Amino acid sequence: MAGNLHAIALIAIPLITVAACVRFRQRALRQGRVLGAIFGGSVLSLLAGILSSHACSAGQPLTQWLIPGVCFAATVALVRRAAVRDPWALALLTLMFLLSFHYSHIVHGPTYVGSPDFGRVLEARAAAELQQAAQVLQKLGAKDDAAYPQGWLREAAFVSSHPTEFEGVAFEWAEVRVAPLWHSILTRLYLRNTTVVAMWYPGGRLRDAAGKLRYRDKGGDGATPIFCIVGYAPDSSSDQDIGSLFSEEEAHPTKAYFVSCRPRILSLKKATSRKP
Repeated sequence: MAGNLHAIALIAIPLITVAACVRFRQRALRQGRVLGAIFGGSVLSLLAGILSSHACSAGQPLTQWLIPGVCFAATVALVRRAAVRDPWALALLTLMFLLSFHYSHIVHGPTYVGSPDFGRVLEARAAAELQQAAQVLQKLGAKDDAAYPQGWLREAAFVSSHPTEFEGVAFEWAEVRVAPLWHSILTRLYLRNTTVVAMWYPGGRLRDAAGKLRYRDKGGDGATPIFCIVGYAPDSSSDQDIGSLFSEEEAHPTKAYFVSCRPRILSLKKATSRKP
């Protein structure tokens, strides 16, 4: 619903502006008014964009401040009748900020996201979490030669007996799938579907299972791998690119990305010295 409202607003704004500029156009353009309108529209629209921006990959508002900003400048410069120009310019100014802030709000909700590649820049964090857990298993496996049954890693006996070793490991993650909507090209809003996934222990000895950890659908029985470690190297250099440890086929079996820019989904702690 919110996406449709954004689309309707972004379509109606230029149509109304063009109608006003044609119906009540200036007989003679004044250079000072035109330059002032362009400068004012640029400053105000950029201000709306900057104030509504956020530091994550969920998507930034663009058309929400760009379209009203251009229409604001056109209205101030081209519409001669103050009774039409001033109220519409004020409405555009309000919509400029309202749409921008509302966009930044809804892309952090459960329904929409602002990028078709949402989570790609944070994808390495999921890999880092798996690798951190694998390093812990390798460390514990040096002293523990017992075989453990397969199951969710959080519920494994060795995790409960070594809580400090697994501190900071994200046992659960959010798998997000993105789908375009009819207005996505205009609004930059996409439909998102989130599924909770969790680390799956494949069974066997700890040191053997270190490189076989998987993120699997938490709602299922763990049969479908979602994200996994490929070519795990316990002695890898700390400055090695984490992406080099993953094959395209296994790292993206469902074209899913693992993201969390909402504290209620997952509270991330620094797992390694790598940056995504």
